[in-house]
Amino acid sequence: MDLQNYLKVLKEKDKLYLKTNEITQTILKEIYSEAKKTMGAKKFLKEIGSSKQIFREIINGKIFPSLRLLEKIETTSKIDISETFFNSSEFMRGKTHSTIIKFPKKITPDLLYLFGAIRDGSLVHYANVYEIEYGQKIREWLDNSITPRLKKVFDVETKSYLRKNKNFVIRKRSVAMFNVINYFLGFPETNYKKTPLIAFNIPFEMQKYYIAGFYDAEGCKYPKDITFYQQWYNNKGCPPLIDIKEMLEKINIKTHFRIKPQNKAYLYDLHVEAESRKKFIEKIPIEHPIFLQNL
Repeated sequence: MDLQNYLKVLKEKDKLYLKTNEITQTILKEIYSEAKKTMGAKKFLKEIGSSKQIFREIINGKIFPSLRLLEKIETTSKIDISETFFNSSEFMRGKTHSTIIKFPKKITPDLLYLFGAIRDGSLVHYANVYEIEYGQKIREWLDNSITPRLKKVFDVETKSYLRKNKNFVIRKRSVAMFNVINYFLGFPETNYKKTPLIAFNIPFEMQKYYIAGFYDAEGCKYPKDITFYQQWYNNKGCPPLIDIKEMLEKINIKTHFRIKPQNKAYLYDLHVEAESRKKFIEKIPIEHPIFLQNL
């Protein structure tokens, strides 16, 4: 399933740069050629805030253009280039020497699994640090389920390591990857993580991967007690678990809630009822090694 072009609405476009290719370089070359005829090269370059040398380097693929620069070019030339760049480009990075990532253009099982699994993780931004983190007590899950998906979806290399609290973590610093994931999740804006919009209005055959990632991160690892856990700030309902409940109802998996106070908030348990456990195990592609070991 295709994602809509989200390049225009990414935050901090001045810090994000697209890797050009033959198609996008040709477009920029044509825009510059037309601008020289209609308004003059000097005025065009002044309006987009670039020098002649820098712009030629961009056209020749030696320098990546920022999303902010592309936005200025589009406004100045009055040519909608955003869609073409989204469709034709593949890679993005922060400033020079920062990690180059592949940015997703499709809703895939791997992307949905990663978005579910980051329930046991975080997006952290302070000063010039942009960090993505997946955490777990079980290293095998991080190494076998998260690292390969991060490589496949974003084309980044990651590895897990032991923290002082004896848990394991995958931590990746990347302004580009952070901004893309944050566009879909918005996690740094709140302590309580809502369901990403792309997990709605898609077939259950896709939603099940989001559910699996969520469960592998935050679910009970004993098949005789299939329970999702999530903390929420009030006792009026936990939206992300309500969403999971509604997704599971599509295939007639029955669940019920349990709730108790926890650390000035509330811990919600979404418990799969006994008669639905078998179907849950059959339909949801759980990967966590402890859960599979206990089957």
